Amino acid sequence: MKGSLLIAVGIVVAGFLMSRAIVTFKEMDRAVEVRGLAERVVDADQAVWTIRYSASSEQLTDVNAKILALQNQVIDFVKQQGFTDAEIQKDVVNMTDKTTQEYGDSKGPRFVARGGVMVGTKRVQEVTAASQKTDELLKKGIVLSSSNVSYYFTDLNSIKPAMLQEATKSAREAAQVFAQHADAKVGGIKRATQGLFSINSPLEDYDNSTSIKKKVRVVTQVVFYLE
Repeated sequence: MKGSLLIAVGIVVAGFLMSRAIVTFKEMDRAVEVRGLAERVVDADQAVWTIRYSASSEQLTDVNAKILALQNQVIDFVKQQGFTDAEIQKDVVNMTDKTTQEYGDSKGPRFVARGGVMVGTKRVQEVTAASQKTDELLKKGIVLSSSNVSYYFTDLNSIKPAMLQEATKSAREAAQVFAQHADAKVGGIKRATQGLFSINSPLEDYDNSTSIKKKVRVVTQVVFYLE
């Protein structure tokens, strides 16, 4: 009888301790999941200036001579703006024979050649200024099909650590708001997920590639313990 009583008391005590352990575990597992945002506006550090031109003729040899002359004139102009051979790249010339086309406009000269020159450089301000001088080519009778500059930001690694710190700080501030309503304090990080970095124009109305200014953005997802 005494042994049975001891067993029963032991079961009750064990059950009580187990229930307390479960409660304690749940309290330790209390957490809040929030997102942190970091944004920064930077200047583009890379520019690509694309210049396109075309020539046409009834004779293949003639159109070849015209497109090569245009290519040389455009390259000479670009070099006059201070850009080097290492920064200049020639596009492959595309030749069209209208008599071989099943569809499309067959009017005008039979052969149409299209070519281009690209300038890739880290001298962003210089290429911007040079691209505004294409009227000098027009004065020489050189008509361009297009002249466009695209801007890029490539040095993400230089700002990534600081932006992640900013995003984590933003997440902690958000967690503190939730913690106040739960009558708790924000503890350490239980789990964190780094979001993707995005690089876009600061103004949504502008095309991303045509904007010198870039907005870098990252969103992190962080789970904080609540104490």
